[in-house]
Amino acid sequence: MINGKTILIAGHARLPQGMAAKSVFETLTITAEVDAEFGVVLEASCTLATEQGR
Repeated sequence: MINGKTILIAGHARLPQGMAAKSVFETLTITAEVDAEFGVVLEASCTLATEQGR
C-alpha cells in the first residue's frame, strides 16, 4: 500500500475443462491494488502468470 488510500480487488474461479492450464492449476485467482482516488492499478497478480511473463 503506497499511500493508505488503495482498494484491494480479488477474484477466484474454477478453470473450464479442456483448458491446458487446468492440468497445472485447478483455479484462477486475480488480485489488483487500485488507487481509490484515480482508479489507477498500482499492482496486479494472476496465478497463471509465469515469472518470465511478468
